[in-house]
Amino acid sequence: MNEATTNTPSSASWGLKLFKKSLLKQDKLRAIQRLLPPTTGKQCLDVGGDNGVISYMLRKKGGTWQSVDMSEKAVRSIGELVGPENAHLIKGYDLPFADDSFDIIVIIDYLEHVERDDLFVQECHRVLKSGGQLVANVPHVKSISFIRPIRKVLGLTDEAHGHVRPGYNDKDMYVLMKDGFDIVERYTYSRFFVQLMDTGIQFIGSFLGGGHNDGDASKGVMIDQDDFQKYQKAFKFFSVMYPFLWLASKLDLLLAFTQGHALIVQARSRPWIPRKEVKIADGRSIADASINTKIGSSLEY
Repeated sequence: MNEATTNTPSSASWGLKLFKKSLLKQDKLRAIQRLLPPTTGKQCLDVGGDNGVISYMLRKKGGTWQSVDMSEKAVRSIGELVGPENAHLIKGYDLPFADDSFDIIVIIDYLEHVERDDLFVQECHRVLKSGGQLVANVPHVKSISFIRPIRKVLGLTDEAHGHVRPGYNDKDMYVLMKDGFDIVERYTYSRFFVQLMDTGIQFIGSFLGGGHNDGDASKGVMIDQDDFQKYQKAFKFFSVMYPFLWLASKLDLLLAFTQGHALIVQARSRPWIPRKEVKIADGRSIADASINTKIGSSLEY
């Protein structure tokens, strides 16, 4: 499938409508597209596309795409938008593809759900061609965060989201990738005010949709494809809340010097060689020294 599906089923079109009312999903797509290499003529894989909208949008950049997720419900949703033949269910860490199948892999809020994320990264390396590109979007663990205690009080915990870990910092990503990838670019996004507003929306949205979501308010209403009443209720709710999220995004411009709550990295594959961390004279690892001098000086909220 070389281009995005143009005639989407009516139930899937609700996902596209909700996307237009979710600043977090829009920010996530922009972040991915910012680090995404050119995809025209490339074999590409996206992992963890939840309701399929980002999978669908990525296909608009060209290339031949496949999608995988660990949830049957997510795979059905993705399949509605990109074609069921291009959406695959995975269990454990095995990807149903041959070695050297892809030029580009995009991982979307998936690693934090996997118990052995190191094995999954190694599996991604296996199906990537030599010199292939990996883009990974993950929650960013900050040393100081006012949002996490609020989420905990409201019951929006990592466990409720299906996370086996709260997320990653720069050192975590370096350690995870060091055996087979070189991280060539990274940045954070989604700062305090948007996260604060989205936390409130998640809390309310969990009652509308019957469950918590995965760090994005529009996921709080993941519903069956025939349940249009819930789609309509969700669309009205997010339409009302959208101006408040928009205002929060403008307030976040005042915090542009701080680290965000989402981290995205681009990495290039190289031969897989298990590596030990090298220590410098003062006992710190190279990763720690690099992070503390180049990245860790930013204030956090």
